Amino acid sequence: QLSLSSRGDLVWIEAYANRFLKHMVRAIVGTLVEVGHGKRTPAGLRTLLAAKDRTAAGRTAPPHGLFLVRVDYDGASKGNDDGLRQGEGRTLTGG
Repeated sequence: QLSLSSRGDLVWIEAYANRFLKHMVRAIVGTLVEVGHGKRTPAGLRTLLAAKDRTAAGRTAPPHGLFLVRVDYDGASKGNDDGLRQGEGRTLTGG
């Protein structure tokens, strides 16, 4: 699950999943930045996802502003209780 919101001058992107690949969230953010700058269309994201080709995605966003909010291991929660199921995690980035 991916959600976007704005808070003042910041854009917040929250990614929820039961696992993440290395730099996956940064690649998603970099691609969304390209959409925001008009280099890609929102409709083109469906085609990009269907292609399953990382080289077709945008540049990997720098790690600045990216932080892990919560991870669950075997039902033991680390972080705030926000209703995630066992094994799910959330990464939140802003800026």
